[in-house]
Amino acid sequence: MSPLNWQWFKQLLQVDPPTMKKTFSLSPYDKWLEKQGKRSGAKKQIPTSNLYAPALSRQFPKEKTGGDNNSDAKGENRGSGRFKGNASVGAASSKDEAIPDRLADVQRWLSREFTIRLNPDLRLRHLTIGLPQPVPALLAFYQSQVNNEHLSDMVITPLMMPFDFTIGDGDQGSPPASPTKDSQANASPPKNHLMNTLATRFATTVGQITPLPTKGAVVDALTNGHVALFVEGQSEALMFEAASLPGRGVEQPVTEAVVRGPHEAFNENIDSNIGLLRARLRSPRLLAEMGLTGQLGQLRYSLIYVAGLTHPALVREMRRRITAIDADAIHDIGLLAQYVEDHPNAFLPQQMITERPDRVAAALTDGAVAVLLDRSPYALVAPVTFWNLLHSPEDMYLRWPYGAFARVVRFVATLITILLPGLYIAVTSYHPEMLPTELMLSTAAARERVPFPVLAEVIFLELALELVRESGIRIPKQIGPTIGIVGAIIIGQAAVEAGLISPVLVVLMSVTALAVFIIPSYDLLYGVRLLRLLFVLAASLWGLFGIAFISTILALHLSSMKSLGVPLLSPVVPARRHGDDVILRPPIFGQSKRPSENRPVEKTRQTPLQRPWNPAARVSVQTKESKKSPSRQGDSS
Repeated sequence: MSPLNWQWFKQLLQVDPPTMKKTFSLSPYDKWLEKQGKRSGAKKQIPTSNLYAPALSRQFPKEKTGGDNNSDAKGENRGSGRFKGNASVGAASSKDEAIPDRLADVQRWLSREFTIRLNPDLRLRHLTIGLPQPVPALLAFYQSQVNNEHLSDMVITPLMMPFDFTIGDGDQGSPPASPTKDSQANASPPKNHLMNTLATRFATTVGQITPLPTKGAVVDALTNGHVALFVEGQSEALMFEAASLPGRGVEQPVTEAVVRGPHEAFNENIDSNIGLLRARLRSPRLLAEMGLTGQLGQLRYSLIYVAGLTHPALVREMRRRITAIDADAIHDIGLLAQYVEDHPNAFLPQQMITERPDRVAAALTDGAVAVLLDRSPYALVAPVTFWNLLHSPEDMYLRWPYGAFARVVRFVATLITILLPGLYIAVTSYHPEMLPTELMLSTAAARERVPFPVLAEVIFLELALELVRESGIRIPKQIGPTIGIVGAIIIGQAAVEAGLISPVLVVLMSVTALAVFIIPSYDLLYGVRLLRLLFVLAASLWGLFGIAFISTILALHLSSMKSLGVPLLSPVVPARRHGDDVILRPPIFGQSKRPSENRPVEKTRQTPLQRPWNPAARVSVQTKESKKSPSRQGDSS
C-alpha cells in the first residue's frame, strides 16, 4: 500500500482563492496589484486568506467610479467601499448635483446611474408635450413598480394632448411682450416655468406632483416607484405618483389572535399602517416622523408618538439610535430592534414587536414611542416592561375579573415553563425526600426500566419538542397541525414503550410545552425556552441550590436591564406609584393615571370619577382623596 499523500489531502480541503481576471473582477485589488507589479517588475504577493479582511482592505485605494459604461472591465464592478445613498453599480453621482437641461445628457446620466444595459426594468420613454410648439420630454420609471394603466391614462395621454401655453404667463417682475410669430417661433419657455405650469395642470388629475431639483431626488423618487418627467430645456424634473407596489391588504393577526377585540393587523405598506393608527388616534397631536434607513435598501421608517404626552427624551433617544445605524439594508423591524435595543446579548427582549394596531395605539396613549418600517408588517414599541410582554390586548376588552384571572394563569404558566423541568431533575436526583412516599415510589417505579439519567431524558424530549415545533411551522399549513400532534404522540408513546423515557416526564414536558404557548409575546417565548434550558443544566449540577442560584442571578440581571432607558422590571423594581396594572388587571374606571415608568408629560388618563351616577363610586373617590396627604397631592410623579 502506498503511503498516504498528505499534500494531496491538504489540497483537497483547501479553498482556492477567487480568480482575478480583467473581465470579471471580484475586488479592485487586482488593478492595484497590477500597478505595483509594473513598478517593481513583479507582482507583489499578499496573503489570499486575508484578502477581504477589513484591516487589509483599508490599505488598498478604493477604485474610482466612472469611466466607459460599455467596457466590461470598467463598467461591471465599480468600487468596493460603502455605498452611500442610492449609489448603484454604475457610475455614482453626487445627490446634490443639478439635473442637466438637455434630454441627451439626462438619458446618458440615467443609463450610467441605473446601469440600464443590465437593468432593463427601468424604462425610458420619449414623448412630445402637446404645446403649440412641440417640446420633447422623457419619462423614467420602473416597470415593475408603477401602475401601467394609471400611468397611461393620467400621465402620458394628458401630456400628449394639445393645450395652450403662454411663455410670459406667470412671470413676475416683467410685463409680457407683444407676441409675434417670429418671436414665438424662436423663443423657448423660461427655465422651470413650464414645469410649474405642468404641475398646476396635472394637480387635479394625477394627484401629488413634486418638483425634483437634484439628481439625488430623482434617484429616490424612481426607487420608491414613482415616475420622473424630464423636459428639454428645463433644469428640474417632476415626480408623478403612480406607484403600485405589491402588498397585502388589511388581514387578521397571525401571531396575536384574540377572540374579543379588533381583527385587523398591519401589512407591508407603511402608509396603510400609519392610517390604521390614525383611525384609532384621530388627533393632530399624533406625529409620524419619516426617514430613510439602510444605505442600499433606503426603506422608509416612521417614528410615531403623541406630542405633548410622550416625554421628549424618549423621542430624541429613539431618533438618535435609528439615525446612527449605518447598514446596507434593514429588511424587517426585527433587524431594526436588534440595532436599537439596550442589551443585545440578553436572553429576553427589551422592545415589544407587535402586529396589532390597537396594541400600538394603547402604548402610544401610555407615553411610549412606536417605529414602523416599510415592507414590514410589524411595529416596534419602546419602552416596555417585562410585565407588558406578558399582557394580552384581550385582557382590557374583557371585564376586569376575567382579565385578572387570565393574567394570573399566564404568569403561572410562565413559571411552569421555566422551572418545571428543572424542579423535576432536582427533586428526583438530589432531593427525593421532599416528595410524598407514594409519589416517590411511583416515580421510582416509572424510571426503573429507563437506562439513562434524568438529564438525558429531559434533553431528548426537549429536542423532540423543538423538532416537532419547527416542522409544524415549516410544513404547509394544511398538514402542519396534524403532523405536529401525530408526531408528538407517536414519538412519546414509542419512547415510553421502548423504555427510553419515563411516563411521568412525558406528562411534565407536555404540560411545559402547552404552557409556553400561553405567552403572548413571540420574542419572549424564545427567551423563556432558553432560560428553561439554563435551569435544567443548573438543576442537574446542584439541585435546588442551582435553581436558587440561577434565580438570584436572573433577578439581579433583570433588575439591571433597561428598555430605552426605562428599568425593565418597573414599576416593581424600582417601586413606583401608579403601578397596579402589573399582574392583576384593575377595573378600567379605576385607572386614572398613566404608567409612571414612561414619564409621560400628561400623567392623568381620565378623571377619577368615571361613574358619577353610582353613589358608591362617588364615596370611593372622596375616600381616596381624603386619605391623600397635602404633600402627595402636589406630587405628580
